[in-house]
Amino acid sequence: MSSTFSWEIEFEDVVRQYNLARKRVEALERLYSEGRVSQPIYELLKSEYSQAFMQVENRRNDLLEKLKGKETELRQEAAILERALAIVEVSFSSGEIDESKYTTYRDAFQKALELIVEELESVSEALGILSGQTQASPPQNL
Repeated sequence: MSSTFSWEIEFEDVVRQYNLARKRVEALERLYSEGRVSQPIYELLKSEYSQAFMQVENRRNDLLEKLKGKETELRQEAAILERALAIVEVSFSSGEIDESKYTTYRDAFQKALELIVEELESVSEALGILSGQTQASPPQNL
């Protein structure tokens, strides 16, 4: 069951913009080295692409911090649900709640925990991707 989480749209946009900035710079460098772009145009575009890259880099850093906070939050929520699930198990085993309530509570807590774990895995994967991108410097000669 693959859900879309609120932060994923921003993540996909940042990754797309980052990759586009890198490709533009690589293309500009190649075209300039082949003599297909003049020095003045090269300098102009180099400056524009550098500014655009730094904007994407700032967004990437902001998103990294946001996702680190989300990861911490999800881990805390998972721990709370695991504790609640254990309490339900103990309560049922000790006869404090009947089987109907036990099943209802257990299923609800397990489902919530599954959703949190799914998002936690997505956040961890996104953090890995964002962390793997070059930090604070434009690609190649910018």
